[in-house]
Amino acid sequence: MKKCCLWYLLIMLLCFGVFVGLAEEAVRYTSGDYKYILLEDGTAEIVDYTGSETELTVPALLDDHPVTGIGERAFAEHIELKAVVLPDGLLRIGKEAFSGCSALVEMVLPDSVTILDDKAFANCAELRSINFPNRVSVGSLVLVSCHSDLVVTIDNRFDQSVIDSENPEEREKLLMKEASKNDRWCQKMERWCDKNMIQYVYPEQVTE
Repeated sequence: MKKCCLWYLLIMLLCFGVFVGLAEEAVRYTSGDYKYILLEDGTAEIVDYTGSETELTVPALLDDHPVTGIGERAFAEHIELKAVVLPDGLLRIGKEAFSGCSALVEMVLPDSVTILDDKAFANCAELRSINFPNRVSVGSLVLVSCHSDLVVTIDNRFDQSVIDSENPEEREKLLMKEASKNDRWCQKMERWCDKNMIQYVYPEQVTE
């Protein structure tokens, strides 16, 4: 009798664990070639791409939800992708989001991007050009195993409109403070590039 009770209790616990796991898993929605989840703020994070375009423009809206994130491995291993345009308003590119997109040659990230997660563009063997938007946070091995001639453009132009002061002296102090923060971020990106043996330039050094 005791053994039966123990087995019954074990089965109930297992069932409860499965139920909780299912409840915690985010609901996936489909819009065209994209699967996405809704974040707490009502914006969309792309979690999978099922298309086969070689030149792709990622939409800014999915079912009227602004796209602010690209999830883990959402576009990974799409070896047919040669060019991708990402939407303004995108905030985060997740782990291995474009890993293994071996035909990608250039990536232009919108200024809105604040997070590049680990291995976001790993193993993009033909990737030769990418920009780091101002103040972006860069994870580890983001550009591992990309083309040997890869060049990162570090955007050192910070938005001075964020300085909210009509007092000339106070505004000048705030501008100096922001400029100092910006210099530290640029130096951090330079060290990141040096550590990963990647060439870098600044916008004014880029020639057409």
